[in-house]
Amino acid sequence: MMAGFASTLGLGCGDGFEPIDKPVPPDMSAVVARFERPTGVFSRSYAEAVLEHYLSEAARIMQVNVQALLIGVLRVTIDETSDKTSPKHKATASASVPTFETFFKPQAFESNGSVFFERICPGWAEKPVVDRDNGTLTGTLNFSESGLDPVVWSRIRGCRFRLEGVKILLGDDAHDHVRLWLGHGVTFASFGQHPILFDVDLSAEVAGLQAPFELSFRFDPEKGTLAIVIDIPSDPPLGSVIVSSNASAELTVEAGNGTFQCNLSSRECTSDSADGFTF
Repeated sequence: MMAGFASTLGLGCGDGFEPIDKPVPPDMSAVVARFERPTGVFSRSYAEAVLEHYLSEAARIMQVNVQALLIGVLRVTIDETSDKTSPKHKATASASVPTFETFFKPQAFESNGSVFFERICPGWAEKPVVDRDNGTLTGTLNFSESGLDPVVWSRIRGCRFRLEGVKILLGDDAHDHVRLWLGHGVTFASFGQHPILFDVDLSAEVAGLQAPFELSFRFDPEKGTLAIVIDIPSDPPLGSVIVSSNASAELTVEAGNGTFQCNLSSRECTSDSADGFTF
């Protein structure tokens, strides 16, 4: 699918002595905090509802696969940025970023900079075509001499593509966005080797049916695991837990009262730090 995305790349750099003013990223601190500090108490009373909610949300995420879409686009963008910042390479950026000239070696930046990327979506035809009517995916990626900045932010506008033969349309509202938290210490070379947080507020249509997204999740590209913050379904609210898949086909629940391994077949949750239970 990724081969069908045509690209435009704009890049602005400072040489370490004359840093540029990089675009200010959106604040993702609230999303990051929810994944760092689960507050909910996980118990028999809410186990079935929490786990079923996770399975439902995970199925929706994998159906659209927006995480693979963004990771693929960023991987290509990072590779293109490395090529464009080879010694004595000169490039013309978009209208919002001035022409630049760099003298840096790929994977060894000694600068601060910002990359604006745009991809034209492949469309619904059997063979992808470069046509703006197929929609676009745009975004901004900042970097420094130490690697990638933690936040990447993107907008998707009327993006049409096929996934396993199913027609998908993403983004038709001015407020639609996808934000990624890469974390600290991620380099151009190590991108994709660590879990990434996604904060998604996106209209979506799958096979002609409305399927809007407004959720946050963590995806590990190396392991293929998916973690979602699930609110405990109670009144008054009892906080939230983090539910994720793992290699043993069980579900892991990180909660304020411990970490649980839940087996859906035996309907049993066990924990080293708290009492286990059946549900």
